[in-house]
Amino acid sequence: MQTNRKGDDQRFGLFGSTLHLYDNLVEVVCGEDSHVEYEGDMYVTTTDLSADQVDEQFDALLAGCKDQEQTERDVQDAIQAESNLLDTDWVENQLSRCALLYGGDSPEYLALFDRRKDLLLQREAWVQIVRNAQEEASDEA
Repeated sequence: MQTNRKGDDQRFGLFGSTLHLYDNLVEVVCGEDSHVEYEGDMYVTTTDLSADQVDEQFDALLAGCKDQEQTERDVQDAIQAESNLLDTDWVENQLSRCALLYGGDSPEYLALFDRRKDLLLQREAWVQIVRNAQEEASDEA
């Protein structure tokens, strides 16, 4: 989805097999001559439907584009979360070593845990993002 400004308030534009779907169009008054343009969210896809068919199926097509975009964002978030987890594995290793050396209730361990607590909480958020993506992928299969 990208924000787009155009000269009319049509919900879609069909350019050969390329379809532009517009959502949340709002009027924008522009320039000294106060001409009106329309700005909104634009989704681009391909189709072999006619303009009449697109008009009839507009809501379903728009929902499909939004779902596809959300899926792509979720996949990218999961990839980034996995990368972040790999980059911060050292934190859990450091805490495990400290617990083995000094004990899990030792002042050394508790001080280290306190310094690393925010990163550990962030790691849990990343784990949840990856789990959600894996669940969605298994639901689709």
